[in-house]
Amino acid sequence: MFSFSSDRRSSRGFTLVELIVTLSIIAILSSLAVPSITQALAQRRMKSAAFELQSSILQARALSASYNRRVELWPAYTGGWNVANSSRTSAINLPNSSDVSKASLGNAKLSWYVVTPGAATGTSAVAITDSTTNKYPIQVSLPEKTVITVGSTPSSASPTALSGIRFFPTGYIGNIATTSTAQSNFTQVSFRICDTAVMGERGYTVIVSQFGGVRTIAGPSTDVSDAIGSASCS
Repeated sequence: MFSFSSDRRSSRGFTLVELIVTLSIIAILSSLAVPSITQALAQRRMKSAAFELQSSILQARALSASYNRRVELWPAYTGGWNVANSSRTSAINLPNSSDVSKASLGNAKLSWYVVTPGAATGTSAVAITDSTTNKYPIQVSLPEKTVITVGSTPSSASPTALSGIRFFPTGYIGNIATTSTAQSNFTQVSFRICDTAVMGERGYTVIVSQFGGVRTIAGPSTDVSDAIGSASCS
């Protein structure tokens, strides 16, 4: 005589209660994981943006020394250094409207770019605002969730009005919004980088000295001379 009771027990499936409990646990764990994933992605975007900006600044400085001419770093749009997608139109902020090389800036998703001067007349380089053959060797596009605010000293250069940074062959920096040929219009410039997907993050800060040196730190700047932003991103 054979018994099948053990086979029946071994082939028994999950009960409804067991399924409900399992799904509930999965739902709870998922709800805990989503904020962590969102935060990690935001952290990655902020860090990437900070080092993209640092790289652009260092390359612009090197190009200026290599060409022995002024090279400039411009935000792609007048509204800021990384405006929302809805504000990114075909009207990219350009050094001049007659630049025949501007077609290379057709990407309406740009955040900023580096512009180098075009043809020279004799031994004198044509000013970027006058040249029709400027070059745009560096073009950067960031996700719109990345927020960049700018501060500078002296305070006469309004943070929201910083049109861009001018690099001189000597390594000094200046504000392209001014007509001054002085090799330093700033003590330094600070770029505060945050992300709209999270709140309370420390973000990153990119600091450019008046001599063109650049450093990136996690969180806000703590130096009195270049203090910008709060201890965390709002």
